[in-house]
Amino acid sequence: MLDSTPVFNPDTLEKLISFAIIIKDDNSDQPLYPINIIEDDNRASEKIKSYTSLLETAKEQASSTDVLSKVITRIDTNVADGISRAIKELSINKVVLGWHKETPTKDFFFGSLPNNLLQKTGKTVYVSRINSAVNLINTIHVLMPPNTEYEVGFYEWVSDICDICGHTGSQMVFWGYEETHEKLKQFFEKSSKKFDVVYRQAKCLEMLAIISKKLENEDLLVVVKARKQTVSYNKDIAQIPEKLDQLFPDNNIVVVYPEQEIKYQDVIDVQV
Repeated sequence: MLDSTPVFNPDTLEKLISFAIIIKDDNSDQPLYPINIIEDDNRASEKIKSYTSLLETAKEQASSTDVLSKVITRIDTNVADGISRAIKELSINKVVLGWHKETPTKDFFFGSLPNNLLQKTGKTVYVSRINSAVNLINTIHVLMPPNTEYEVGFYEWVSDICDICGHTGSQMVFWGYEETHEKLKQFFEKSSKKFDVVYRQAKCLEMLAIISKKLENEDLLVVVKARKQTVSYNKDIAQIPEKLDQLFPDNNIVVVYPEQEIKYQDVIDVQV
């Protein structure tokens, strides 16, 4: 299992790496890749030099936890292309992106980077805004769209949430529909580990408002989304980024796009 941690902002670096480490398979000896993609312009060489110390910091942090780390620096036409090429070349299976709390959530999620990247890879993508230490998380609230249990990457992200709980001793609260809860119960019945799990049923439009009244500062909100034209794509969930800043201005938030079997956009473009 290979993991990727694209690195963009020095202000988010430490917590971004911490989150990537905590969801990495403990039984895997495969590397974690801190990646920095520099757009190809007349300042590319200058940017490479300025990011050198940043990348070394990422490498030292990962190495301090006995995680084998390889720092990757790439120059490409744009960030999404650079990441998608690295995913293919290095056989990476999940990507962790970070966005700074000063960047409006709506602007980030509806911008070019996440949308272009999701079109170019079917791998699991985590977008995280972690404001407090990961190891202090008390409760993880997971908001799930209907039919998410039918996605290829369903059990992978559930396992990753379990890894967070295993490291923090936190409780998991799954907000969703009965069919999804049944699949989760089957998963936990087969698990060799025991977790503190709570199931709550609520409709998509109601979930976010209810969770906002329960989320504490040290809790984590995980929003499970989906790429367009997939079985669990839901228009209500798709609009959630517009409400995150309003309801959760200072909370820890992770948005996960489960692994999908998709046709890569570059192949589609060639065929048209």
